[in-house]
Amino acid sequence: MLLFGWPICLVALSGCTTYLARQMVEAPNRLQTPAEKNPEIAAFLNRIRDDDFSRTAMVPVGPPPAQLSIAVLPPGNADMQYEFKLADHTASMHFTAQPLQRYRALPKGTIILLPAFQNGKFMMLPWAFVFAKAGYQCVLVDLRGEGLSTGDWVTWGNVESADITQLIQWLNARNIVAGPLVLMGVSYGASVALRAAALAPQVKAVVAVEPFVNAVDVIRHGGRIMFPTLGFFVSDVRLDEAIQKASQLANTNLEAASVLPAAAALDIPVLYIHAEKDRFVPTEEEQILVSATRDADYIVIPDANHLALPIEFPKYQQRVLNWLATKALNNESAPRPK
Repeated sequence: MLLFGWPICLVALSGCTTYLARQMVEAPNRLQTPAEKNPEIAAFLNRIRDDDFSRTAMVPVGPPPAQLSIAVLPPGNADMQYEFKLADHTASMHFTAQPLQRYRALPKGTIILLPAFQNGKFMMLPWAFVFAKAGYQCVLVDLRGEGLSTGDWVTWGNVESADITQLIQWLNARNIVAGPLVLMGVSYGASVALRAAALAPQVKAVVAVEPFVNAVDVIRHGGRIMFPTLGFFVSDVRLDEAIQKASQLANTNLEAASVLPAAAALDIPVLYIHAEKDRFVPTEEEQILVSATRDADYIVIPDANHLALPIEFPKYQQRVLNWLATKALNNESAPRPK
């Protein structure tokens, strides 16, 4: 069972500014046990590591120094069974996969997969199997402080986007990137992907599933959605103080953790995927990114919300594959005037 929840952990009804701040930026794998250390999940992952992955590694990045845990899945076919469950503010998915039957052909391209906040790389494993079956090579990544990666603090993209550019350099130095390079992320991971793409000219396309525009906006209203009683204990002023304190703890500026400048700078195709009933990243906010992007395509999934969208991918996976074949592989994008 692979579990993940919404990317905010503001459980502090005590109103303690420091406590709130730490929840915003302390490495998630220090606040909760990474999924890969769950015995049931670990047994499953150890099997597929032995059977399917062409490489696993710890990749040095920084500053500040950290190591990213990655796994590379080559193209191939595997029979995957998939199911999911949704509840208020929680979601779970369960899947099984037979050993990967590797293809002899070279990969059509390489896709780096970036998970949501407080999630490890194997949140993206079902997507990796979909892409592998379609002929792509996938690189699954634990962002800093997530899963098995190291790092004391997260910066909501300020540092993580540079980490991904260093990861790309590491992959290139070992001749691992094959074909066009694509970044795909979910929520926090999607925002990191957009910012990283603006720094890495090698990236040919981005698939962004429910990215946020500004970290502080999603922190401010997301916590109140997750915990409606938070407003009775923590004022807006106290929450803003906690955001400032979090910036100090992580030696960053959360107010500057914005995706908009990167989206406006991109001249590559971007596919935005949005849930019709997303309360954490409202439609009008997503439209800001879409409008700012020169070559943007936009898919809205009816009746889905922020939690459901990543795990209901069978509803739109073929549309993603079709888009990649057209935009990323054939480079037939035609940037529209801004």
